[in-house]
Amino acid sequence: MHSHIFERQRQKIMQSYGKLPLMFYANHGQVDDQIKFYCKGNGFRYAFCATKVVFTLFGSSDDQSMHSTNQANEKHQETIKGSTVNWTFLQPSDQIKVEGKTKTAGTGNFFLSNDPKQWQTKVPIYKDIIYRNVWQGIDCVWKDEKGDVKYDMIVHPHGSIGDIQILCEGVESVEQIEDGSLRFHTPNGTFHKCKPIVYQIINGVRKSVVLLSIYIN
Repeated sequence: MHSHIFERQRQKIMQSYGKLPLMFYANHGQVDDQIKFYCKGNGFRYAFCATKVVFTLFGSSDDQSMHSTNQANEKHQETIKGSTVNWTFLQPSDQIKVEGKTKTAGTGNFFLSNDPKQWQTKVPIYKDIIYRNVWQGIDCVWKDEKGDVKYDMIVHPHGSIGDIQILCEGVESVEQIEDGSLRFHTPNGTFHKCKPIVYQIINGVRKSVVLLSIYIN
């Protein structure tokens, strides 16, 4: 009886956790040095490096659940696997720099070993991060949107939208859907990216702009 109550409570906690906005953690040594920032969601992780973004989609050995179960009469430990997809900015400017944008009031603490020298405390947490000058006059903001990670390309005056090129590596196949979005297939599941929405702010009013986007397989 108690195990069923605990399981219901655990499910409610996980559901509530999944509704929390994603946060972006600065890397102060708690993960690989190539990673500048990272964020984790329900079944995925984004790692933001100097000139690329690494997306990992997690799955499990039986493709049913990512969570291990531990019951009174049965102990079952699933093997968690992941598919890694690299999003690389092609021919970026030599001035590209990734940094935190909107800082939160909270911080993170990481105690990853018994050695206090390896502990990381008061690690800054951000609501969003920004790649400045990915290409000349073009910034890229990564942010949470309803539990998923979205990005905005900001083209400043004298920036050229034609410079935006991103190489995607690590998927089995890519499918273009009728609405213009892309569906990516990996061994551990699928994910999709919506069709780009382009607009300008003119005198405080958002004006839609027609864009021809090209997907090369």
